[in-house]
Amino acid sequence: MKEDDINWPEPERVGTQELEIVMGNEHTSFTASKIGSLVGVLSRKDLGRLCTFYYLVRVTKLLPSYHACTRNI
Repeated sequence: MKEDDINWPEPERVGTQELEIVMGNEHTSFTASKIGSLVGVLSRKDLGRLCTFYYLVRVTKLLPSYHACTRNI
């Protein structure tokens, strides 16, 4: 994998978000401080990748509730 989190905000006491990706024998972990809103992303250096990470975390948090809502349909 050629991506990295070098320009992402360092994890803080307030919170940490982490994404682990396993592809075959490769294991990569991306870590950033907890991002509360899109405004927190827009002020960062690595806007493109960090924005993608932000939305991925948001969607992942919504999946369990979406699954629960659609199960009875």
